[in-house]
Amino acid sequence: MANVWLFVLLALACGQGAAIIAEGGLFAPVRALIRRFSPLLGDGISCRTCVATWAGLTLALSARFADVQPGVVAWFIDGLALALAGRTLSSLPDVFLAIRNRLE
Repeated sequence: MANVWLFVLLALACGQGAAIIAEGGLFAPVRALIRRFSPLLGDGISCRTCVATWAGLTLALSARFADVQPGVVAWFIDGLALALAGRTLSSLPDVFLAIRNRLE
């Protein structure tokens, strides 16, 4: 059962991390710099699905081969997962409003 929760936690962290890198304002200068040198890599780092794939592989490898203990890594993963959950919950009213408008 612990493996299921670790998977869920890593999936949430992966989704939030990919959103920050691919769409966040903090990484906009990095994306622009990469795009200037390589349009292909620039497109890849601006794609949430692409970033999530590589982040997911990295997180899966680190969780599989490293002994993840409470500390900085666990705190970071927990933080990303909580941020994603918070963002998801905060967007629910907009989702329900869109559904209601579509049904009218």
